[in-house]
Amino acid sequence: MKTVVPVYINRAASVDASSLGNLNLSAIVRSPNALRRMCRLVRMGVAAGMLCLDDIPADGIDAVVTATSLGGLEDTGKFLSEMTERNECGLNPTPFMRSVFNTVGSQIALLKGIKVYNMTYVHRGLSFESALFDAVLQIAEGKRNVLAGAFDEITREAHVLKERAGLFRRGEKEGEGACFFLLGNRPDSGSSVELAGLDVRRGPLDEKQRMEFASDFLSGFGLGLSSVEIFNGAEVKKICGEYGTASARVLYEAAAFAGSCSAPCLLVCNSFRNMSHSLVLLKKTGAGI
Repeated sequence: MKTVVPVYINRAASVDASSLGNLNLSAIVRSPNALRRMCRLVRMGVAAGMLCLDDIPADGIDAVVTATSLGGLEDTGKFLSEMTERNECGLNPTPFMRSVFNTVGSQIALLKGIKVYNMTYVHRGLSFESALFDAVLQIAEGKRNVLAGAFDEITREAHVLKERAGLFRRGEKEGEGACFFLLGNRPDSGSSVELAGLDVRRGPLDEKQRMEFASDFLSGFGLGLSSVEIFNGAEVKKICGEYGTASARVLYEAAAFAGSCSAPCLLVCNSFRNMSHSLVLLKKTGAGI
């Protein structure tokens, strides 16, 4: 899909388990009671989202769109364990309420006082791409600034279940983290990058089919594979690991690299277990297509 109107990535933030401990969360969240109740996943997501918003007033944000492939696994596990231990009697509802998929989006809105469109997508390996589609459409409809992001976490119980299902048996590294982006209808700094297009495919693809997918996508912009620089998400995942919304981390790294790439356009390629595939075309601000 080629964006109908120009869409720019003006800010981006990434928070994972290793960087979470280095953040001054009390300065970011500014609500001790809310911070005390947040699990690790919510802390990562809220921190990334609030870092993107920083000095922007509540009325400067027109939509919040989030994504997750599995949601709050830690709180889900707590609730299910308690359900078994207590024989479904006298359960504490707090872990259940904190495990719902839209917890991060709602917490950001509450902390920042944002009262606008707020949506969460849970579409497995294409969750973040679905949120990105929505964010782009929101700007095409006249919105100025849209906060879009994704988050997922690792838990011991979930990792065991994934291994039993046959995952991570080929030396793959499981990952987690939260990445958020502030998208706007105009660039707000020299480091802004234009998000020119996005497309997805479902189902397994061999190498030839992937190249055809990329060629067909670029042809809509009058470009070929030789005229863009390719950013392979697999290289990023060697560092951050594989998870349902790792494509958000891939886009974060690609956006940081886009300004220094040799070509005017950067094609960001991502594949999740060879079942979900996505392409994002980034363009240097001011570069023509």
